[in-house]
Amino acid sequence: MGKRFLLLLFLVGVMATALSACATAGPAVPSALAAPNVFSGPINGGCYLDTTVSCRLHIDKWQPITSDAGKQLVGFQLLAVPAGSGSGVLLYDFRSDVSNPPGGSYLPSLVKQGFAAQCGMSYELSLRAKDTGDLDFEEVGRTNVFQCPEAATPTATVPATPEATATATPTATPPGTAVPGWESYLPFVTE
Repeated sequence: MGKRFLLLLFLVGVMATALSACATAGPAVPSALAAPNVFSGPINGGCYLDTTVSCRLHIDKWQPITSDAGKQLVGFQLLAVPAGSGSGVLLYDFRSDVSNPPGGSYLPSLVKQGFAAQCGMSYELSLRAKDTGDLDFEEVGRTNVFQCPEAATPTATVPATPEATATATPTATPPGTAVPGWESYLPFVTE
C-alpha cells in the first residue's frame, strides 16, 4: 500500500503542477497593432471632362496632415482607387527631407491639379501618410465614390466626293513649243 500511495501522490502532484501552469498562463495575448500616428481631414475631389474624349481627376485644397507630438512626417501618397477594385493607382508620392522633416501640422501644396482618368469610371481618392511612429503608410483621408462623366462618342463624317469640273487652263505644254531661255536651265549645251 505504501508504493501505491506514493505513486498516487506523485500523479496528483504532477496534475496539480500542470493545472496551475495552465491557470497562470491565461489566454494568449494578442500582438499589439501599431495605431496610426498621423491624421488628416477629409479630402475633396472629383472628375471633369477635359476634352470631348478625355477626363481628369481634380483634387481640391488639402486639409493639414498632422503628426503626433514628437513625430515627423516621412511622406504622403495620393491614390486613385477605381470603385470595386480595392487597389489604387499611385498618383502622387511625396517624401520629406530627411535632414529637416516637418513635424506637427503640415499643409502641402498641390503640384498638379488634374490627373488622367478614364471617362465613365467611378473612383475614390485616398490620401495615405506616414510619420516616424508608423510602420507603413496609413490612410488618413478619402473621398466618397464619384463617377467621371461619359466621353462624347465621335461620329464619322463622310466627306463629299468632289465633282469633276472642266477647266479652260491647259495642263500640258503643247509639243514643239518652248519657253525662251530654257537652255540655261539644262546641264548640257544644245547645238
